Amino acid sequence: MCLWPLGMRDRNSIRPMSLEWEQVVVDAAQPAELGRWWANALGWVVVFEAEDEFEIRPAPDRLPGLVFVPVGDRRLTKNRLHRASARMTKRPR
Repeated sequence: MCLWPLGMRDRNSIRPMSLEWEQVVVDAAQPAELGRWWANALGWVVVFEAEDEFEIRPAPDRLPGLVFVPVGDRRLTKNRLHRASARMTKRPR
């Protein structure tokens, strides 16, 4: 069984890839309400709002942001956080 992506013959052909920390994902029962609270508390701006996602950032073009998403099940423990990374499209300055 091959565990390498198609076109790669061995792990020596893998090239490093830069990642950028894009956002922290927060599971929430009421994403918009919690997101607005954090935006106000941190002095951040809302950059995206939809029924299933609410994102805030320090400034519209600054990363990382906080993304609040709905969670279907009722939490009996602490909320989970997920760090999301994205492939960098340009080099940092």
